[in-house]
Amino acid sequence: MHITVVNTDNAAAFEKRLQELRQIQDLHRYVPNKEQHSGFLLTMTDASKLKSLLERGSRIYLAVEGADLAGYLIATPHQVVEDLVAASPENTLSFDYQEEEVKAKEACFIYQIAVHPKYLRHQVGVILLDYIRKNESSRHLLAGIATFPSNNHVSVAFFKAYGFSRIGRMSVKGDGSKIDTDLYLC
Repeated sequence: MHITVVNTDNAAAFEKRLQELRQIQDLHRYVPNKEQHSGFLLTMTDASKLKSLLERGSRIYLAVEGADLAGYLIATPHQVVEDLVAASPENTLSFDYQEEEVKAKEACFIYQIAVHPKYLRHQVGVILLDYIRKNESSRHLLAGIATFPSNNHVSVAFFKAYGFSRIGRMSVKGDGSKIDTDLYLC
């Protein structure tokens, strides 16, 4: 398995893989008011939103096995998180301790991670996290795991097994709904 990094420098790779990203998201589509047990809670991310994230310094890491897209991870600078929270007075960001807030501001934020069902239990998520730990300049990784409207037990177990610990909460309103998120730091 190899990792391809998509950023503004190689937008052609982004365009080529966009359909595959959509297919993975379709397989993991969030159904409101139902608990998800089989994978990560995803919000649909369209091409314009992905391009906007790339333009703001985010990177998309594609895990490729042969000709298959096995999974992906979108990592953003922490400033993107702060901008998201600042976008509405209803949005909140809080940390359990001040030292964790300082670490979080130095962290690379895991915006989204997904693995194709064919590659579940093949360590694709771990491979992606290992890759960004090794290649990103951030000392820490920060992940948000939705707690409302769904308890995403699979994500919590995955991130805890990797070494993440809960450090705070974020609440963001978007597209007419509110999503509460626990923040985890590694």
